[in-house]
Amino acid sequence: MRFSNSILVQLFFLVMFFSSCIVHRNNNVQKKRNDEVVQITQKELPQILKKIPLGYEENYGFHNREELQNALAGKPFNCYSLIDNELKSTSTFRIPITVEQEFRALATVEYIKDTLHVVDFGANVLAKEIQAVCNENSNMVFLGILRIYSINSDFLVMTEGQQDFFIPLTSAKMYLKNNNFSSIEKYYTKDQIINIIKR
Repeated sequence: MRFSNSILVQLFFLVMFFSSCIVHRNNNVQKKRNDEVVQITQKELPQILKKIPLGYEENYGFHNREELQNALAGKPFNCYSLIDNELKSTSTFRIPITVEQEFRALATVEYIKDTLHVVDFGANVLAKEIQAVCNENSNMVFLGILRIYSINSDFLVMTEGQQDFFIPLTSAKMYLKNNNFSSIEKYYTKDQIINIIKR
C-alpha cells in the first residue's frame, strides 16, 4: 500500500506535535516538582540552621550567624544511580543552600510517607566542589549527581547536546587513584563508568 506525499507529511507533523506535547508535559511536571522541593526546603531551612551550634558555622559552610539569616534554597538537582547499566533518577533530591548565589551546603530532600522533607544537611565541601565544576563547564547543562555506592564515588552528570558526560568528583578521583587507573579523565562516558565499576 502506497501513501501519497501529502499523507506522509501530515503523519510526520502529527508525530512531531504529539512528541512536543509529551516533552512539554514532562517539563511542566519537573518544574512543579522542583518548585515543591524548593518550597519545602525553604520552609524547613530556618529550623535546620538554628541547630548549628554557636561558633561552629564554618563547619557547615557559613562564616557567621548573620549569613544563616541570608541563606536560601537554590535550584534542586537529581540524584542518579546506574540500574542495569542505565542511568536512572532516584526520588532523592539535593538542593544547594546559597548565600549571595554561592553554594555553602547541601540539603537532601526525600519522600517520607508521600510527603517531601529535608532529611539531611551539610556537605559544605561537596557543595563548593559542585559549583566550581559547574562554573568550569558552563558550556554544559548540569543535570545532577551520580552516586555509585559499590565504589563509593560521585560523578557530576552533565549534558551537551544529546550526549551525557560524567565528571569525577574528589571521591571518584580518590578511588581511581587508589585502584591504579593509568589516568584520570576530565570526562567519562556511561560506558567508561560501567567499565570502571566492572574492573
